[in-house]
Amino acid sequence: MITSILELYGKTIKTNDLIWWVKDTAGVIVIDQSRNKYWILVGKKEDLWQFLAMKISYENIIKIIELSFNLSRKSAEGFFMKQIITWQHEGIIQISDH
Repeated sequence: MITSILELYGKTIKTNDLIWWVKDTAGVIVIDQSRNKYWILVGKKEDLWQFLAMKISYENIIKIIELSFNLSRKSAEGFFMKQIITWQHEGIIQISDH
């Protein structure tokens, strides 16, 4: 089963059923069962993952990042896109056309 996280500019950001995550006192732990690999997300990365998991819209995520992290809109969008691309390269998420 593939879980859609966010629709963005005609693209869908997804995880699949082999990616599990849990909120822990250490942060958000993301586990890839197929590769026996895990990541511990803390700080801004942890917050972003939780925003995505809650299916908050892109616009609202950017607004929250701006306010929470005291960033300009351009910096908030840059942080968001950089992290999404990083997670895609690491195989945590997939980005596909609708």
